[in-house]
Parts: sequence; structure tokens; C-alpha cells
Amino acid sequence: MKFLVASIYLVAGSLSLIAQAPAETTLTGSYIWNQRPSETSDLKAVFKASGEKEWQVAFYFEFRGNKLIYSGSAHGDLHDGPLKGSVKNPGENRTFTFAGKMLDGVFHGTHAEMRSDTEQSTGTLTLSH
Repeated sequence: MKFLVASIYLVAGSLSLIAQAPAETTLTGSYIWNQRPSETSDLKAVFKASGEKEWQVAFYFEFRGNKLIYSGSAHGDLHDGPLKGSVKNPGENRTFTFAGKMLDGVFHGTHAEMRSDTEQSTGTLTLSH
């Protein structure tokens, strides 16, 4: 009987953890590029859970008429709290970082390009549910 009760608690606990974390979350918004603030673009970010507050992320956007997807990883909360990560362009020869804070499901942050192990600010971005 003890084995049955323990098994029920284990299964119930596992189901509870699965129900708490959505497998995929899409946020939408826009970004501003420091060098050309008038060339802003819509932005879609798809976050796929890869661990506790760990995500695989893909940014979908348009830059100078080209549709692009930059992919990478992120760490943080998608509702309230810090969120940061890094993504690479399709050729994987450029790395961009993003960092900011989610507040009530809205992300306000900055993005930067990694050059010679230093970040060079490239602009801001806003995303929401």
C-alpha cells in the first residue's frame, strides 16, 4: 500500500511540473537599431523551454528588406524578472546579446553585438505576450 501511495504522489508531482511550464511561448514587439532609429521593425520571439527558466529562442524580424531568423538561448522569466540571452545570425558569424526585464508580461531591454569579446550596443527592443 505504501508503494501505491508513493507512486501516486510521484506521478501527481510530475504532472504538476509539466502543467506549469508551457512548451513554447511567443512574444511580439519591435526593435530599434541605434545607427538607424527610423529603420525599426516588427519582432517575433519564440521561446521553447529547455530547462527551469532556460529557453531556446528564435527571433524573426526584417532588416533592410531581408527576412531573418536569429537563434540561440535565453535564461530568465517570461512574465516577471530578468531575462537575457544570445543569438546568432543564420551564418553563425555574428553574435548578438539581449538583456532586460519582464514586468507583467512586457519585456524592455537592449541588444548588442559581440565584437572582440566586448559588447557594442546596437539598440533596444520591446516584447510582450
